[in-house]
Amino acid sequence: MGKFEFELEVKELKLRVKTDNPNPNIAKALGTQLSNVLTTGVTIQDTPFQELPARQEEDNDRPRKKRNRKSASGSSQGSPATDTFDWVNNPANWGAPSQSWSVLDKGVWLLYVIEKECSVSQASIRQLSDTFNKHFKQSKVINPSNLSRDFGKKKTGANALLGEDTTVNPGQWFLTEEGKKYAVKVISDSKANGAG
Repeated sequence: MGKFEFELEVKELKLRVKTDNPNPNIAKALGTQLSNVLTTGVTIQDTPFQELPARQEEDNDRPRKKRNRKSASGSSQGSPATDTFDWVNNPANWGAPSQSWSVLDKGVWLLYVIEKECSVSQASIRQLSDTFNKHFKQSKVINPSNLSRDFGKKKTGANALLGEDTTVNPGQWFLTEEGKKYAVKVISDSKANGAG
């Protein structure tokens, strides 16, 4: 049993209450509050120590409420339950992602590969990050906010790598012709470095 100490020392206590309200319950309430402070230590000391009961198995059976968290930035990156794309990656065809790749390289590569392997030309940020993190954890996971940031930087200008369909929620990203050329370069560099 653990050791417990409680000490209360009151050297000088002055309590002055001034009120224009002649309610006699004020003095009674103050007295109750003061006595509760003084008796708490005695009550704790006199109470025998009891172990908390172990959790019952039936506690696990009852449904639990889930907290609905919102994105800090307020932007929607996709619904919590997203579909990931599944295929068996053949490094001889597509290379393989590396930890040294930038988030942009990983995202562009993934968009290109799922277009070729899954016949899907557009995907949300959440779908892309969840798919990459499911299949390529060893290559360092993608944070959805970082992917959104990097894609956003490359969707403008004459040589934009990406486009975004904002008519749907969440927005769907796709590769431009420049983006497809960039993906082919990433794949060829990956193969040259021994991934394929």
